[in-house]
Amino acid sequence: MTRRDSEFRNLYAQYYPLVMSYLASKVGDLDDVEDICQEVFIRFYKNFTDIREKRSWLLTAARYEISNYYNKKATAKTKAADIDDLHNDPGLVSQDSFFEDRLIIRNIIEDPDNFKNEKEKLLFDLVAVYGLSYKEAGRYLDMTRWQAEYKYRKIEKNIMKRLQDKGIKDVGDLI
Repeated sequence: MTRRDSEFRNLYAQYYPLVMSYLASKVGDLDDVEDICQEVFIRFYKNFTDIREKRSWLLTAARYEISNYYNKKATAKTKAADIDDLHNDPGLVSQDSFFEDRLIIRNIIEDPDNFKNEKEKLLFDLVAVYGLSYKEAGRYLDMTRWQAEYKYRKIEKNIMKRLQDKGIKDVGDLI
C-alpha cells in the first residue's frame, strides 16, 4: 500500500461519519445517501493529492452532489410530466413564454460546455447558487480570492453571451 492510499484510508475513516451524517440530514433515503457518499469519496480519491483542506473540500463536494441529486430528481419529474397537456391548458398559456425562458436559462447554465472542469462548475455553484464570496469559494477550491473571481467572471461572461444569443439580454427581460 502506498503512502497516498494509507493517508486516504485514514482520512476516509475519519470523515466518512461526518459526510454520511451531513448527507443524511439533507437527503431522506438511506440508499441515496450511500450512493451520494460514494460519489463524494470517489471524487475525493481522484483529486486527493491536489486538495489542501480535506474536510472543507469533502463538505463542499457533498453539497455539490446533493445539488446534483435534487437536480436529477427534478429533471426526472419534469420528464415524467406530459408536456403536451401543459401547452393545452388555457390557464398556463400566458406563462408559456416565462416557462420557456426559464428552460432556456436552466439548459444554458447546466450545460457542461460552460465549464472546463468540475472545479469550475463547483465554483459557479458556490458563488451563484450558495452565495459564497470569492474568498470563501476559493478557500474550498484551493484558489486565491482573485483566481476564484477571475474564473467566475469568465464563466459568467460565457453564460451571459449564450443567453444573449438566445435573446435574453438581462434578468430584467424575464420580469
